[in-house]
Amino acid sequence: MAKKTVIIGILGLRLDSGRGPDRWSRWRPSVDLCQHQDFLVDRFELLAQPEHMREARRVVDDITAVS
Repeated sequence: MAKKTVIIGILGLRLDSGRGPDRWSRWRPSVDLCQHQDFLVDRFELLAQPEHMREARRVVDDITAVS
């Protein structure tokens, strides 16, 4: 049985946030973690407060776009 890589992360409102195209020009740790070809992530559990779900959804969508 192959090992699965599971990441448990916490949404960082300061570093992970971003709107518009300029968000791609800066480092966002949760998104960057999933951009490495030699480090494949099988599952990413992103923890966020209910009031920050819009930002969490944006980060999840960006991770989906780059992975």
